[in-house]
Amino acid sequence: MGIDDIRREIDELDAAILDLLNKRASKAIEIGRLKREGEREAFDPARERWILDRLDALNSGPLPRVSVHEIYGALFAANRLLERELAIAYYGPAGSFTHIAARKKFGAGADLRACDGIAEVFLAVEKKDVDFGVVPIENTTAEWCLSRSMPSPSRSC
Repeated sequence: MGIDDIRREIDELDAAILDLLNKRASKAIEIGRLKREGEREAFDPARERWILDRLDALNSGPLPRVSVHEIYGALFAANRLLERELAIAYYGPAGSFTHIAARKKFGAGADLRACDGIAEVFLAVEKKDVDFGVVPIENTTAEWCLSRSMPSPSRSC
């Protein structure tokens, strides 16, 4: 079998994968509707962790675990935005590590809002101006910073 034959097979697999991704996305939309009716959060990290653990057990390779996690992380972010639009506050300017982390976790389509200070991120979450906040851990290790700026730690990541 030559390269062109293998590429044709890959093209067929890509079409099948895309069809399955869209079927999964339709289910995510349905789940989003049910979550809104039940007033549940769009972001369910325990469910995402369960899925990744299950996939780890199912994966026999050759795709490495880290690659599966990257692919599914992007899939989770995309599907989360189908469930409902999310506003995310993050500390620092566009291109900062927290901006990159927010984009990776919540997807490029999320409403990402830069904040000038860590306390500003937590305040935005507390006031419900945003759904979640992203701050760098290394800047929040000082006790004064944690105690002054973490009114709602369960909604920050």
